[in-house]
Amino acid sequence: MSLPIHTQSQPRPQDLQPLVGDLTLRRGRVHELWLIAPGAAPVSLGLLDAPELMVAYPRPPEGWTLAVSIEPAGGSPIGTPTGPVILTAEVGTDT
Repeated sequence: MSLPIHTQSQPRPQDLQPLVGDLTLRRGRVHELWLIAPGAAPVSLGLLDAPELMVAYPRPPEGWTLAVSIEPAGGSPIGTPTGPVILTAEVGTDT
């Protein structure tokens, strides 16, 4: 299973492959998408509770990281990941 992610500058979905095989969650848990600039704290881009997520931001710069964590229903209560991070992907350049 992959998670299709769209950005304004990248209308074609970019599939992110999970670090674990099964993304099924227990009741009361959600996947949350994070954007992490080098040397900065994660910023939530939203919950992955739909088949696709449209992120209303331009494509992040090269070297930034997208991550997905498992959080309580409604998302992280503290604004940073509280559960395990199950996926990371560094933004690179298209060649």
